[in-house]
Amino acid sequence: MTKNKIIKSSNISNKDLNGWVNNHAIIIENGKISNVINQEDMPKSSSYEIIDFGESYAIPGIIETHAHLQFSATHDAYEIYFNEDEDQRYERAIKNAEKSLLSGVTSIRDLGSPNNLIFPLKKDIDKGIKRGPNIFPTGTPITIKDGHC
Repeated sequence: MTKNKIIKSSNISNKDLNGWVNNHAIIIENGKISNVINQEDMPKSSSYEIIDFGESYAIPGIIETHAHLQFSATHDAYEIYFNEDEDQRYERAIKNAEKSLLSGVTSIRDLGSPNNLIFPLKKDIDKGIKRGPNIFPTGTPITIKDGHC
């Protein structure tokens, strides 16, 4: 069972996403945001893990809708990819997933990575073995001979 959490921040995006509420806390119960309240009104229960971000800005998570986690972000991405083995590709994918998460991406739609790479990566992130956003994979692309993929 996921422990309930309270995330404290000096600035939390308001519900209209056009300003801030100050010195509030985000209440997370059963893995979902249940409320945003003033820090003075926080529950005193020990059933909450308290995460204090202090002077920070909390915003809704970013959703990346088109990614290929296995590639480098360089002009020679395909050449690099085809000169590597599966372990090297997996390591780059996990680094890309972690960089995405640290940049604010909380969900990512991977639109074409080999099944033997993306599904194990998703499983490792879901189990907490690796750090990364929620991945919604499509798996290995289907294409015509010499097509886009």
